[in-house]
Amino acid sequence: MISLVLLACDGVADAPRGEASAAPVGEVLFLQELGPPLVSRLDLATGVVDTRFSVPSGGFAYEVEAGEGGTFTLAYTAPPTDGGAGFDRSRIVRVNADDTLTDLACADAAGVWCFFPAVLGDRTWFVDGTTLSWVEEPGGEVHPVVPWATEPALADDRVAWVAFEPPNGARSLELGDAEGTWLRTLVPAGTLDDLARPFFSADGAAVYFVVPTPTALTRLDLLVPRARAHGSHDVPGDWWRVSVEGGEPEQVTFLDTVHYDGRAAEDGRHFVTATREGLVVVDLLAGTADTTLELRTARSVDWIE
Repeated sequence: MISLVLLACDGVADAPRGEASAAPVGEVLFLQELGPPLVSRLDLATGVVDTRFSVPSGGFAYEVEAGEGGTFTLAYTAPPTDGGAGFDRSRIVRVNADDTLTDLACADAAGVWCFFPAVLGDRTWFVDGTTLSWVEEPGGEVHPVVPWATEPALADDRVAWVAFEPPNGARSLELGDAEGTWLRTLVPAGTLDDLARPFFSADGAAVYFVVPTPTALTRLDLLVPRARAHGSHDVPGDWWRVSVEGGEPEQVTFLDTVHYDGRAAEDGRHFVTATREGLVVVDLLAGTADTTLELRTARSVDWIE
């Protein structure tokens, strides 16, 4: 285990610094984007990792969301069965405890792309192309909610998402109620260099998100705008947060590494992030970040309920 001290003295504005670091309890589920990908489980107390699900050869998976009773949800590309080239689609599926798949939303057809599943109760939110949508029954009616939106995050009575403005792709962080009805803009477009991968704090009072580390512009950048981190690009950054009531966003970590995903622990003190170096647990009270599992292939992570 590698321990890193966060350099921000004000990284947690509402909690004292300098407390002894405390290890979180429980297990996390994470997706390794290998060929083919694996969904694995890490016991934080023992450090034991076991494979929960292996995507069949010729298939792929993009995000994982832990569920109840050993189930989880994937953005999933099945191996081709229609004579196609494969890797030209993705749909939302639930992987059951016996490793069978239940289709939740989106057709298994070329050119259909659905990503970023987020589950709360009976409702599964996801992004259908460029539209934030939800479905309640497996294979049931899909309810489109917000166009030009991606990367939903859920709390008990709120949903947050990243909105992007065509054609330039400028990103903002938005907040809606449980039905996705817009409430307020938390981070307006242009406030920060970019933002991605939001998740709620355990109490639902704040939203965390990744912001890429500012870098000096070159002459080439002035002619060709630089691609920024949108969840899976290898651009270093750090976690920030903003209150759901609005206000100025604040930087929480100062690790300056690639962050692919993150999720808050129920204890309100920790969150886990999938980084370029592995799975890192951040202790917000102690101001530390512990690399609990060193690997370079983790791309999506969630706490197991």
